[in-house]
Amino acid sequence: RIVPANPSKGGSSGYPVWYRQQEIDLYDAGQPTTASKNSILRWKERLEPFRQTGNKESTILRGQHQILLSSYIFAHPEATADEVATFIANASDGTIYSRQDISFRLKQLKMTRKRGSTEAYQASLPHNQLTRELFWSQGPPTGIYGVRRYKLIDIDECGVCLEDSNRTCGYAYSGVRVLKPGNYGRGKNITVTLAIEPGHPMLPAVVHGSTQRPRRRLRVSTQG
Repeated sequence: RIVPANPSKGGSSGYPVWYRQQEIDLYDAGQPTTASKNSILRWKERLEPFRQTGNKESTILRGQHQILLSSYIFAHPEATADEVATFIANASDGTIYSRQDISFRLKQLKMTRKRGSTEAYQASLPHNQLTRELFWSQGPPTGIYGVRRYKLIDIDECGVCLEDSNRTCGYAYSGVRVLKPGNYGRGKNITVTLAIEPGHPMLPAVVHGSTQRPRRRLRVSTQG
């Protein structure tokens, strides 16, 4: 809630400064006041309320450890709580925090775990943009302009390295996307190749190779 509860009705924040000053002015002018005389005399000695500290200062992930936590999450938003705790322990005095400590402190810092998205920054490089433009605007062998659709074969290949697979979740501030570069240019141990034809429009629908039953090719190979 934006406005704290009134102290007379169970609020713990104390009366605001403007109310205390108002009661002091009424008391000095001889006017009736809502607050008691003892309270007004105390406010005259100290107008500002004491800071609420919770009776015990928190020591979990403060100071250097908080800086390490924030730095590691900024560089690796997809990191797990165990990885964060390991980094803090190795980079500081060896203190090991639990998963609950890491998660609770991140929530206090307004950072939540959410689905992440992987960006292929290589696709935005100038030479890749030029390659794409030439592919759609030029004829063979540079591009496919003027080629009938049924003569094309759409083929794509992807490589997967199990230890470098992209994670689906990460930490970020509320309302901010979890964004990280994709793992490209690494050694691959599984290669998946898929090719598909659009199908010939003159073939009957029941024939393999028609637009209703296009031919597909799938190949999975392993590399050391």
